[in-house]
Amino acid sequence: MFSKDRTLGLNIKRIEGAGMPPCPRIQASMTIIKAPHSSSHLLVVYGGRNDQIYDTTKNVALNDVNIFDVSSKTWTKLV
Repeated sequence: MFSKDRTLGLNIKRIEGAGMPPCPRIQASMTIIKAPHSSSHLLVVYGGRNDQIYDTTKNVALNDVNIFDVSSKTWTKLV
């Protein structure tokens, strides 16, 4: 819900995490899910586009899956 000054009141900050984060991208899909048998939440990042990889891959589309464990602040690449 918006406040009177039309802001969301979010406090955004950079966090340091373990593991290799995914490369920069636009137009990716993301969702957050509760980890099974745990109180942790997982941020799942799928695909997207990165124009900077064209010279090496001859493609800009990404179809990888990366997971960020919010509790442990750890990145894992699945595919």
